[in-house]
Amino acid sequence: MADPITWLTDGRLITPRGVARGAVGIRGGRLARVGAAPSRGDKQIDVRGRYVAPGFIDLHIWGDPARVAAQEAQTGTTSFLTAIGPESPEHL
Repeated sequence: MADPITWLTDGRLITPRGVARGAVGIRGGRLARVGAAPSRGDKQIDVRGRYVAPGFIDLHIWGDPARVAAQEAQTGTTSFLTAIGPESPEHL
């Protein structure tokens, strides 16, 4: 039997085409379905009026990558690219 799906329902989904009201299903920590209706017995979390988005990517950060990673994770950023710091050529 497959793991159950947890649904975030009635959210404002951020998609490549814009923002639309809908639901997303999560199974095993991964996105499983978008827009479909929850099945009977699935867990549902009402996120009415809240935005639901995939992980964000920050393409320009400064600072220690380990420290920045912890800070970025708290705001929904799942990936980042460090900028070149003012280092000597030997350190670059």
